[in-house]
Amino acid sequence: MLPTIASYWTGSDLSFFEQVVIRSFQDAGHAVRLYVTGPVGGVPAGVEVREAEALCPAPFPISDGDRTRVAVYSDLLRLHILREGGAIWADLDAYCRRAFDFDGPHVYGRNGRGRVLTGVMGLPPESPTLAALLAFLETDNPLIPWRGDAYRAEAAAKLARGESWTIADLPWGVSGPKGFTHFLRRNDEIRHAKPKEVFYPLIREALALLWRPGADPALIEPEGCHSVHLFGSTRRVVATHFAGLPPEGSYLAEICRRHGVDPTAAPARLLPWMQPRKG
Repeated sequence: MLPTIASYWTGSDLSFFEQVVIRSFQDAGHAVRLYVTGPVGGVPAGVEVREAEALCPAPFPISDGDRTRVAVYSDLLRLHILREGGAIWADLDAYCRRAFDFDGPHVYGRNGRGRVLTGVMGLPPESPTLAALLAFLETDNPLIPWRGDAYRAEAAAKLARGESWTIADLPWGVSGPKGFTHFLRRNDEIRHAKPKEVFYPLIREALALLWRPGADPALIEPEGCHSVHLFGSTRRVVATHFAGLPPEGSYLAEICRRHGVDPTAAPARLLPWMQPRKG
């Protein structure tokens, strides 16, 4: 039996972008479980919906849609899902091309630039990387473990002045791919990382292939590809430049046809937490 795919959404109904990702997993034979905070409509039939904070209470406010806090909460939630067992995490921009029928519980991939991403993430509940990453995200006043003595001295001085911080106050990506890659290396679990074409065949500079009419599908879905990461920036492009709809003749339009998703019924809209980061 194929593993359940777990994901998370908040702040709006699902657009065609998320719907086609969910349908792609369902059509490949996976059950899908969606964790939510607040009301979420447009969920495809057959999806199991659960309240995210019943499993992982948010340690900081997320109801205001702050992009950083929502992202860090998502990073934390997926770790609790993996510790519970029985599911693989996939972001709702991780389009499934082939079933995740891998041997073994380690399911994650490289981006071709020295990092392991967290858009698709499977670890056994007893994984030392999982335990270390959870401890890091949940500790008071977390310290970035790969930083040097000067950083630690500065942090100690802040504590001495009575300052405090949470994981959401650290730089973007520390709770996600940066931390994940660090702990995978430290615990010798990075050896299980799959090559980039399995989950991340497109680098960010090539994402225009997704919305450009007539793009060669072989450039997007290379041999060995199980998932095409569409990235949230693609959703922003569609919402901003194409009235929330995939251009006719584009890869995005094609995958909607593959899975019977009508984009006009659920156009992509910009949400506050999807706005580009400042600074």
